[in-house]
Amino acid sequence: MKFSLKLFGAIMTIALVLCLATSVFAAVDVSQFTDFPTGSWSETALKAGVDNGLIIGKGDGRIAPKDYITRAETAAIINRAFGATVKADISKYTDVSSDKWYYADMQKAVNMQTIQGVSDTELRPDGYITREQVFTILARALVISDTNETKLMSFSDGGSVSSWARAYTAALVNRGYVNGNAENRLKPQDYITREEFAQVMHNIFKQYIVGEGSKLSDATFGTTVVRTPGLTLNNLVINGDLIIADGVGNGDITLKNVKVSGRILFRGGEGKVKIEDNTTVGEFVIVHDVNGVVNFHNYRTHSLFKNIVLDTEATFLKPAGGGSGGSGGGTAEKKEYTISFNGKDYIVTEGNKLGSAKASDGTKLSDALEDFVSSQKSQGYDVSYTFDGKAIDSSADVKASASGTIEFTKTPIQYTVTYNLGANDAYFDTTPDGNITVEETLTLPTPKRAGYEFVAWYLDSALTQPVTEISVGTTSDITVYASWRLATVPAPKYTI
Repeated sequence: MKFSLKLFGAIMTIALVLCLATSVFAAVDVSQFTDFPTGSWSETALKAGVDNGLIIGKGDGRIAPKDYITRAETAAIINRAFGATVKADISKYTDVSSDKWYYADMQKAVNMQTIQGVSDTELRPDGYITREQVFTILARALVISDTNETKLMSFSDGGSVSSWARAYTAALVNRGYVNGNAENRLKPQDYITREEFAQVMHNIFKQYIVGEGSKLSDATFGTTVVRTPGLTLNNLVINGDLIIADGVGNGDITLKNVKVSGRILFRGGEGKVKIEDNTTVGEFVIVHDVNGVVNFHNYRTHSLFKNIVLDTEATFLKPAGGGSGGSGGGTAEKKEYTISFNGKDYIVTEGNKLGSAKASDGTKLSDALEDFVSSQKSQGYDVSYTFDGKAIDSSADVKASASGTIEFTKTPIQYTVTYNLGANDAYFDTTPDGNITVEETLTLPTPKRAGYEFVAWYLDSALTQPVTEISVGTTSDITVYASWRLATVPAPKYTI
């Protein structure tokens, strides 16, 4: 699948800089690096990172492509990509000193909710970062996750991706952002190098809109990011995702006759967002602004909002007098919460029951919970659920008051093994184990019977399916049937 981004119609209302430096996103020239890997596989990605002001080198004239990247360096590059400026209080983290170069970047990353602590008191900024950790951080920034693991499992080590990273990694794989190596491996627990990280970034982000200047150029499959406010995007076709990033903040942005084949993600737009003319979206609009309320200068009935996910609050124009027209002030929509379950996100409006939450494909959360219970029971497990530390059942019949994750615990079901001895005078020396779970193997005991020899156990009363043990994977009660034969009595010996 190949995408492009091109001019649609005449020119933009405000010409825009893409892949160029500004005073905010200052870039250097790659010729300044003594070790720039000209001619290597990573040259294009590293040059894009440098040209867009994301990668600024190690401060000693090196770009260090083969070095492992640290958590702080990762945070800094993603912050720059999204134009992040808002800082969180990270004073509880004892391993981030305020005199370090990365202190402000760690503040911004925590505020963006891309980087989380490795514990309640550690961010580990100087530590190297693994590939699956990078995938998770990028997916959080993009607000994507996916439970479809078909492509993920096509990698020889796809099954080794950690459970907490699977939905995020699958989302990047399914969108073609992560492709593995020549050996068809993802190497999820390996540290990632600076050039590898630059390549993943380049796979995702193809153009950055950062201010006034030149026209848009063509782009292949990828995401376009608007990271400065006060711009009008006019007469554009964007075959991919459009991100109104954190750098737009409380500024204004106008989309005029913009065609987006993927999603439009609003991480900023707290000033005024205007949707004009025939602006369309191929997938859906998602509002995920961690810093405030996105203010749409449009009515909620606009066709662009037919498919909209409100992770955070947004306002829309309020019709005058309650009619369909008017230009009154904004009215806040009820907040929508994101409820995560088993790697998939479900959206529910404030005050409604958790069970009524729906995923983007229309799946109802209560149905998903019940289906999961059924599927696990067929595999030999009982399931219990908790949300916000409190037990809930599969109907999730509790009111939504916050976003969160429904956790589940699987407990192996105890199945009964019944021993049909086939005779009242048969017995065991000791009482045998009469229970088994899907995770266990049970070696069947040998019974005794006066005058008879025990032949075997069978799974059927017709004695056609012999069995010596109940294997791992049992998901039902079982009855086994004993078979006997008369004991052979040796002929008496006489002395003559």
